Amino acid sequence: MTYERLKDLVALASPCFSLGIFLQREHRWIGWSLIALGLLVCLAFLTSYFMPTLRQILGMISRPVRWVESKTYAVMRSRMFTPAILFLVFLAVLQFEQVQAAFPYLSAKQMRFNQLVYQLDLRQPLAREVVLVEVDDSTFWHPPLSGIQPTNRKFLADLAKAAANAGASVVAIDFRLSSPFPFPGDDKIRKKDNEYLLGTIRNITRRKVPVILTCSFSDNGKGEWERVPDIFADASLPAGVTIGYVNLPIDIRLIPLSMKAWEWNGMSQRDFHSFAFQIADAYQTVFDLKSSIGEDPTIKSAIMNGRVVYGGFLNNSAFLRVPASKLLRKSDDPLSSALQLSSQFCSFRRRDLCAALVSWLCSGSPG
Repeated sequence: MTYERLKDLVALASPCFSLGIFLQREHRWIGWSLIALGLLVCLAFLTSYFMPTLRQILGMISRPVRWVESKTYAVMRSRMFTPAILFLVFLAVLQFEQVQAAFPYLSAKQMRFNQLVYQLDLRQPLAREVVLVEVDDSTFWHPPLSGIQPTNRKFLADLAKAAANAGASVVAIDFRLSSPFPFPGDDKIRKKDNEYLLGTIRNITRRKVPVILTCSFSDNGKGEWERVPDIFADASLPAGVTIGYVNLPIDIRLIPLSMKAWEWNGMSQRDFHSFAFQIADAYQTVFDLKSSIGEDPTIKSAIMNGRVVYGGFLNNSAFLRVPASKLLRKSDDPLSSALQLSSQFCSFRRRDLCAALVSWLCSGSPG
């Protein structure tokens, strides 16, 4: 095959492959269709070069091939050909997290475009199944918190108890309870508050209300993740408590599902589920649905194959919000009112629930 013919083949097939690979993760069928089109173009060129006899016999094939060739030359002569190739390459490179971190402005524009595409989805996620008890700036900078870190454990315990008393089906505490030591534990000055928090969690789980706590990972210097020890050892947590990691990818479209990491002591490595996954799975358990969230074919396949799952974009106004200060003051019992507005979980789709929870986590929380 001559150099010119080879250049023609690369010029026509490479956009199909580049765009197909770019779209395959989010729009699987479109991506694979473009990749298949690129393969067909390669096959057509090889057929036209190596099998001229076949071209003469199968006229129905030769005419489309000649048409493709003529269009290829026309496109290559166009002034927009080179900029289009460069733009496709740019889109492919933009998928790497290192590039997204280096060019946050471009990444934000890409997110905006994906948000507009997501709004075309006719399905309406029932985000109002999730009630957010917000520790806003006003609450965080005034007593009993007064902007002090780590966050007052007794305050967190009272919030969890108030939420459970208001009828929450699952209580998820989105605060890091990391140990200041290289092992589970905390400073003695916070012993009473920690005991109060653990006792409150135990009382909540005795009422068959699951409690989800957070954990986090750090790089162990070997290119692997290692769990950061928490103030409570896993063995001290009561039944009904699950732990999920809160490490989030740079690309906010990605739903964190599962991650392999070493335990804090480096003795064993295992799979950890994300905070969002544990919340969704707890809802499944509470409402006694047929299968856990991990049995969903899409999620199960993604976890087993180490693939990512993309979520959508929800506006902040889609969620029911209750200020923590109002909940603790019990003014008109705002959380109970919010819970009464929520529909039954059985009508909530798993994919929408994960997307809603991830959007909640990505929006950030004080502390």
